[in-house]
Amino acid sequence: MSDEPAQGILEIEQVEGGLRVRGQVDLSNVGAFREAVIGKASGGAELVLDLGECTYMGSEGIGVLIEAVQSLAGGRLVLRSPSGIIMKVLDLAGLSKLPSVEISE
Repeated sequence: MSDEPAQGILEIEQVEGGLRVRGQVDLSNVGAFREAVIGKASGGAELVLDLGECTYMGSEGIGVLIEAVQSLAGGRLVLRSPSGIIMKVLDLAGLSKLPSVEISE
C-alpha cells in the first residue's frame, strides 16, 4: 500500500507558518482548498504553502492562489517545493512572476 493519496484526494494539514497540501487540487475539492487557504491568508502578512506532495493543481486551485495573494494585501505568498508540473502551471498563470509570490525549493 502506498503513502500517496488516492487520485482526486486532497489533504491539507496546518503546519508552522502555513499549510501542507498533499494530493490533487481539482474541481471536486477546490472548496475545501479555498476555505483553508483563504482562511489562513486573510489579514496575514505571509502564508507558506508546502506543495511538495501536491501532485496536481487545476485552474480552480490557481484561482485560489491568486485570491490568496489579493487577501494578503501587500503580504507574501510562499510556495514551497512545487513539482515540475505544478511549476509549469504557476509559470503559465503568471504567478511565478508576481513580486508578492516567492517560490522556494
